[in-house]
Amino acid sequence: MKLDLKPTKAGIAETLARGLAFYRQKRFTEAEYCYQLVLRQFPNHPQALNFLGMLAVEAKRLDEAIRLLGLAVRHAPKDATIRNNLGNVFLLDDQYDKAAVNFRKALALDPKLIPTLVSLGKAYRKLGKGEEARQTFERALALSPQSVEAELGLAETLVEIGELPQAETRFRTFLSREPGNARALLGYAVSHKFTASEPEVAAIEKLLAEAPEKQASPVTLHHAAGKMFHDLKRHDEAFFEFKASKDASQVQYDLKAYREFVDRMIATFDKAFFASRMGFGHSSEIPVFVVGMPRSGTTLTEQILASHPLIWGAGERSDFNEILKDLGFDALRSPNFPQSIRAVAPKSIRELASRYVADISRGARDARRVVNKLPHNFEYLGLIALTFPKAKIVHCRRDPMDNCLSCFMQTFNEAHAYNRDLETLGLYYREYHRLMRHWKSVLPLEVFELPYEEMVAEQEAMSRSLIAFTGLEWDDACLAFHDTDRSVSTPSRWQVRQPIYRSSVKAWRAYEKHLGPLKDALGDLAVG
Repeated sequence: MKLDLKPTKAGIAETLARGLAFYRQKRFTEAEYCYQLVLRQFPNHPQALNFLGMLAVEAKRLDEAIRLLGLAVRHAPKDATIRNNLGNVFLLDDQYDKAAVNFRKALALDPKLIPTLVSLGKAYRKLGKGEEARQTFERALALSPQSVEAELGLAETLVEIGELPQAETRFRTFLSREPGNARALLGYAVSHKFTASEPEVAAIEKLLAEAPEKQASPVTLHHAAGKMFHDLKRHDEAFFEFKASKDASQVQYDLKAYREFVDRMIATFDKAFFASRMGFGHSSEIPVFVVGMPRSGTTLTEQILASHPLIWGAGERSDFNEILKDLGFDALRSPNFPQSIRAVAPKSIRELASRYVADISRGARDARRVVNKLPHNFEYLGLIALTFPKAKIVHCRRDPMDNCLSCFMQTFNEAHAYNRDLETLGLYYREYHRLMRHWKSVLPLEVFELPYEEMVAEQEAMSRSLIAFTGLEWDDACLAFHDTDRSVSTPSRWQVRQPIYRSSVKAWRAYEKHLGPLKDALGDLAVG
């Protein structure tokens, strides 16, 4: 298409405004034409770059969005809105440190930007900086007491830092005003264990009785209801609600692409690969990686480790994804990875490893070990072994039926949509198991296997073995992990504030009559 637009300095604002109008109508091609028309005559125009960056976000081209917004910031360093937009793209791309830096710079320019304060609070939460998140949300509420995002962000932060009674009170107060708010219901659901007598049970049941078209957030509502019925041991209703949440999300998962990825990892990282690369990597003993399927005990394991005075729990860090990007790879989208890792020079590996150690150790003070507990780092153990030959790897394992059912009872983002139905979940688990079996046979470093059931049955013995594996002396604080003062943002944030309990072992039996598709998909991995 062609628009009759000839931007002069006087007409730039009109052209950009027209582009913005197209953007709001989701007519992105026309919007891009307007922005490009401005850039053709004024290549460094910050607002055109800014709007083009927002279009890149719509297209899910986050690297391009970061590039464009970075240029916009360079040419308009005092524009708080553009700086905020750049921070938000870093937040979307899981680059939380960079997001926080940009939000702080935006607030230095305009301290009263409520959306920026809220976004900074989110970044702090992702970084495990609970107290900073709390203060940021409180600052936003002081400026805008009616901000729903700030109020719910604060309540969710209180859950993560272990202040559960205060969180529960805030959620209840909010729900007294907005009983149908699904996010608040979910926050309330995960902040405590339901009892039959509380009024929120009747409130949720009333919302479920409404016609589906009246439910504002069915994915969240049904998930909160599933958690409630699970607590009340109304298992048939709980399963129905968890399934309804998955059905409402309508996400898809490309299992075939994931199988091909696992095939490539196994074909590339063999014994010969490691034997020919002795001497690659960084000599640091600081990195500890806790890996496994989500809901396999990774959060509990990190909490026990982080209770040791010489171990810092850094939370779920996606730094290895950043290392892959810097090496020119995208593990799940580019078929050239991991084969092309064979061409990477030792110097490049060591430089990136040094940056990883520096980044992940921020805030670690005098810690001698730093834990990254991103469960899906199990996919990159070959690269981790190459990069850190002295790293400590802890592999959390759990009864496959319990593990998969627990995954099904969670809401994950689209990248982890393998939990969308029981069959896909079971088949995905088989791929995880296949890859871990391969790593066990080829990795040139020891992997500490930590079965969840053994940790539950023999907490002290397993905890002592775990700490010994890290090379540190035992500390009794590791037995009181539930009292450790740190932020936990994973779905297990409520459980790790409690002493170890055994009710989660063989929990799948309460749902057995619904789990036929899972059992069939797991095949010989299913436990009877």
